[in-house]
Amino acid sequence: MQFGPEQISDLPFYNRVMFPLLHKAAAGMAPQVSESQWYLLLRIFSFQAAFVAFALVCRQTVRCSVRDTILGTTLLSLATLATFCFPWEETSDSLDLLAISIGVGVALARRFWITLAVAILFAANRESAAYLGVIWFVLNATPRDWHRPLLAGIAISVISYGAAMLLRGYVGPTLIMNWNTALSNLIIFGAAGKGFPLNWLGLLIAVCVLFLFNISLQTSLTRRLLFLALVFGAAGLLFGLVSEIRVFLASFVMLAYAVAASGTIVPDRQSAPAAP
Repeated sequence: MQFGPEQISDLPFYNRVMFPLLHKAAAGMAPQVSESQWYLLLRIFSFQAAFVAFALVCRQTVRCSVRDTILGTTLLSLATLATFCFPWEETSDSLDLLAISIGVGVALARRFWITLAVAILFAANRESAAYLGVIWFVLNATPRDWHRPLLAGIAISVISYGAAMLLRGYVGPTLIMNWNTALSNLIIFGAAGKGFPLNWLGLLIAVCVLFLFNISLQTSLTRRLLFLALVFGAAGLLFGLVSEIRVFLASFVMLAYAVAASGTIVPDRQSAPAAP
């Protein structure tokens, strides 16, 4: 990867080509707009697309009210704004929001092949597209029928992550695996008390409190979404730097869906088939 005059070859990001390809295509089709302008426009459009996708899933799939949809979308927007707390930004964040938002919708609709296609497509944005397999299992498993959702979820995650690794190996000079940051995060947490609450930890807690104060655990769906938020939060602790709150974006999406679904009565899935 090129950083000014320096080329760095030991970063595990070579599969994250979706935004650069979109940027290159847009700049090629409309050269009268500068590359910097296209960068800003694509950043704006990709975030807007993510929030629109989230709202559409809330209304059409989860059947949330307009009020609950607006509340969930607003809190997700505020949480996303809080992730801009570092000197640099990741262009994959907005598209990751889009992938996770769509993934919840197609998983709830039990569209296996569409879920798999989305997971493969967005493997070109970030390897966290494999989360869609976890989403599939958690949202569709029932006490009577958990085997098939489990196998389908494993298939989605393995194929998506495999696609990301194949792309990373093809684009990059070598296949670099993701870093394990658990030890680094322990050190970061240890140092967080110095500037608390006016630092990243205070901001993260404030965001989580906003979500949790608006979540009701009366339905199975909200409980499942909260569980997914915890799972993805644990993944962020293992593979991301917690001081970059953006590593919890997938958790924020789950919490926002839980907020929107808190006012919606969704029947528990006890016996409905969850086959691919």
